[in-house]
Amino acid sequence: MALLDQAIELSLTAHAGQTDEDGLPHIIHALEVMFGVKKILETSEEKLDYTLEELMIAAVLHDTVEDTFVTLALIEAQFGKRIRDLVDGVTRRGLGKDETKEFYRDFVYRAKTNPGARIIKIADLTHNYGRCFKIKKASWREKLMFKYFIALRVLNDTDQPTWEQASISVQYDGSTPHYFIADPNGKKVEISEEEFLKSKA
Repeated sequence: MALLDQAIELSLTAHAGQTDEDGLPHIIHALEVMFGVKKILETSEEKLDYTLEELMIAAVLHDTVEDTFVTLALIEAQFGKRIRDLVDGVTRRGLGKDETKEFYRDFVYRAKTNPGARIIKIADLTHNYGRCFKIKKASWREKLMFKYFIALRVLNDTDQPTWEQASISVQYDGSTPHYFIADPNGKKVEISEEEFLKSKA
């Protein structure tokens, strides 16, 4: 069996019974991210030190370590260190019991350091952003869309904006400006004009 077939089978087994907020089995998302990576590579001129198969394998496994029994050690044993490193690049750290949860901002920065992981994370966030409209609770939908938009901007922008630069915005209440920025976990928070100007620098 080809390694990609094995990866799809492992992802299907690992995510069995898991359903996303759009009501679909989570394996659909894993497959959409895999196809998203393929589409990005077909239209990109970026040269990567990974084969299409390696990136598709890591893409279909991208949520297994965060959400299932699958470990990075298991992935390395079955698919090799290169796939393990790609999956690690898109796996948020500190989600286990008694662990310090990695800031979402730092997770995005880390994914960006590995060109292959960056492509997978872009495909992941693009699919997540595109299905946010199906989330019924407006406050949760808006929070996720805000966070995903910032993360995509950081990952896509060649000028390398910081998380804070990518998230700053101004909204007006009549003629009164209100300044906002994302905290390290993607929550929209109001800041002073002085803090706003400092963040833009």
